[in-house]
Amino acid sequence: MRSPNAWIAVVFVVPFTLLVGAWSVVSAASFQLPEQVGWTDGDAAETFEGHFDEAFPLRQVGQNLWAAARYELLGEGRDGLIVGKDGWFFTEQEFRPYPNEEANLQQHLQWIVAVHRYLADRGIDLAIALLPAKARVYEEYRGEHAPSEAHADLYAHARWQLRSSGVLVPDLLGSMQQCKSATQVYLKTDTHWTPDGAECVATALADDRRAQLAIADAEATEFETYLTDTVEHRGDLMNYLPLAPVFESLLPEAERVAQIETVAKTSGSASALFGGSDTVPVALVGTSYSADPLWHFTGALQQALARDVVNYAEEGHGPFKPMARFLAGDVLKTVEPRLVVWEIPERYLVQPDDSTEMPPLRTTQAQRYTEIRV
Repeated sequence: MRSPNAWIAVVFVVPFTLLVGAWSVVSAASFQLPEQVGWTDGDAAETFEGHFDEAFPLRQVGQNLWAAARYELLGEGRDGLIVGKDGWFFTEQEFRPYPNEEANLQQHLQWIVAVHRYLADRGIDLAIALLPAKARVYEEYRGEHAPSEAHADLYAHARWQLRSSGVLVPDLLGSMQQCKSATQVYLKTDTHWTPDGAECVATALADDRRAQLAIADAEATEFETYLTDTVEHRGDLMNYLPLAPVFESLLPEAERVAQIETVAKTSGSASALFGGSDTVPVALVGTSYSADPLWHFTGALQQALARDVVNYAEEGHGPFKPMARFLAGDVLKTVEPRLVVWEIPERYLVQPDDSTEMPPLRTTQAQRYTEIRV
């Protein structure tokens, strides 16, 4: 059942509609036509339209009114948002079916295996930080919404296939489910994780024996972590609720996010300037989960691994294009990471993506790289 605000929306829909009508009449009556105006070329109509929009922002009011009614009465937002229970929002991308989703999944898994073998040929280990969907970790807040069949066993199936091909994929679903009993690992109104969620994943990666062996011969670095501030964060999923300014009070409260800084105790770490060294212990590639410093994933990895981490993640491009650019650039020629951490939110595995045609699949060894052994 929706909150009492739902009844407020119902009670005021009709009176508010009448008020809107009266306001529009007053706004039209206040219009004064300029002395110099063209009647045959549409200037008069354009001038009146500009005045009306300024005096009576009907479109904005209408959007706010419809969004408020839809949110409070139906528990819905714009397409792209899933409204769960107790103020939890989810991205529709974790629920919706996609065209050719099985083919997309296999293409992406093949490309991940190809990257694994491509790097292995160069003496570089790869660890996949396969992030479980927020709707999977916090399924108790999904309400009546159920993901499509493609998402149901996606995490377990993808992890099994990758591990069968020799790829290091720690069980981050189990780790985050364990961590969430003590702390919040995803934001309620955002698609992203919290700094605590990032730390949970970093710790799980560091605890994996294969990841430890990958960096065993790299010089350990001692890091210090500081809480610098706590900021209010407006979740990106709230963009699917156009309630402001008329019904802004119906929006969930902004969430508090800790701002954290991690610095090396010793000078000369590679992350400062890539360090004046020809080696980087760990390279991080991924999405906005890694690229946005607010989530502090780079610092959490540095603290957990006790190794320097250089971040090559990008916002707004998914997980595959940043990796394609990482491989095609000069990074592997100029620096020699011992371990590459590739952060991939699971939902991207079934989404269409054309970047999987980029290197290394265009090499003459593509067939050997892409064959999945299951």
